[in-house]
Amino acid sequence: EQYVQSLNKANGMSVAVCDRDVVIACSGVSRKEYTDKRLSEELERIMEGRSLYLWNENAPKLLAIDGGSHFVSCAMPIVSQGDIIGCVASLSENGAERPHDAPDGDVEGKLIMTAASFLGRQLET
Repeated sequence: EQYVQSLNKANGMSVAVCDRDVVIACSGVSRKEYTDKRLSEELERIMEGRSLYLWNENAPKLLAIDGGSHFVSCAMPIVSQGDIIGCVASLSENGAERPHDAPDGDVEGKLIMTAASFLGRQLET
C-alpha cells in the first residue's frame, strides 16, 4: 500500500499491485472500485508473458479489471523464486489524456519494473 501511494504522489501515476487473481493495493484510482476485484483476462495474460507490457497508441486498450474504467498503461509481473505471484500496473483512465507531469513511457516502464523487482525480492526474504 505504501509503495503504490509513494509512486502515485511522486509521479502522478495511478498504480495497482495485484496477486494472481485480484487487486490487493492501489492508489490514484478508487479503492472501492479496484481493491479485491477480479483481474481481467488481458492482465492475466500479461502476467503469464513474464515481461514488461507498455501500451502504445496503436494497440488496443486492455482493462485492468473486469468492468473497470481504467486500462493498463504499463505492467510488469512480480516474480519470486521463479514463480509469478502477481504484477504491478500503472493505469490510465479510458478516454482521458495523460497528465502533463506524468512520466514518459521509458520512465514509466522503469518505475513499474523497479516496483515489481523490489516486491518480488521482498517476498523472497
